[in-house]
Amino acid sequence: MKQDPTLNEQLNKVVEPFRTGGGWGLGSDYFTAFDTTKPNFHDSKAEFLEEKQLVQDGLNNADQLIRFLLSAVGREDERNDTAERICNIAARQSRLRLKDLPISGVSDLVRKNASEVGLPITSAFVLLDLRTEFHKRLQELEDQEREYWSGSSRPPNHYARTIALRFARFIAGESGQKPTIGTSRDGDHPSTDYGRALEEVFRILGIRANFKRAGMWAIDQLTGEDLQPRKNMLGGLFGLSSDDDGGWQSHDDSASNKHPKGVKR
Repeated sequence: MKQDPTLNEQLNKVVEPFRTGGGWGLGSDYFTAFDTTKPNFHDSKAEFLEEKQLVQDGLNNADQLIRFLLSAVGREDERNDTAERICNIAARQSRLRLKDLPISGVSDLVRKNASEVGLPITSAFVLLDLRTEFHKRLQELEDQEREYWSGSSRPPNHYARTIALRFARFIAGESGQKPTIGTSRDGDHPSTDYGRALEEVFRILGIRANFKRAGMWAIDQLTGEDLQPRKNMLGGLFGLSSDDDGGWQSHDDSASNKHPKGVKR
């Protein structure tokens, strides 16, 4: 994951003892073995609700404009004469206005091609894609609301859990074994290689959390698939995925997502 070179140098020194392959290769100052960016969780319920409302507003606005465009360029038996006339005027004027547009970049090419195909119909397709992404994001936020924001208590430290899981999966993929974690008898100090390294990773990233709790949770999420050799050192080490196809459907129709226990994307 591309990040700050100075930060990555510190992280790579911590991770290096767990590597079983060759060196880091070119660009090692700009990448770490696992993604250390903060997941998209919110620091407060107010911040969460603000995003949810914005996504909902965007979804509703996209729906309204899509319905208008489809009433003009959709099935003939469902077309509205006035909307069709408005869109025909817009298509004709945009084609004339952009026909001599000098191409100085990708955005100019996209705009000119859209006008040549027909601005209303291409806009409808683009808006359908955008609406799909709004819909998927709203589903993710609804999942988070049920899991983390439905009560009055503060949610667990998601960043700490996420980093612990990513690091544990990296180690498991390198060694073919689950890492272990524990504390020494003479104090609350880590007694295993994974624990010591995780505590140091938390320090570097400024994560204020108990390494043992986060590490134990992370190890509990590991499966047999995580113990297989990694195909790509820089690729999806977190491995969260969704079954939702993002299709254009009512946002009330929730698709079921598969996630590790206690974590939502």
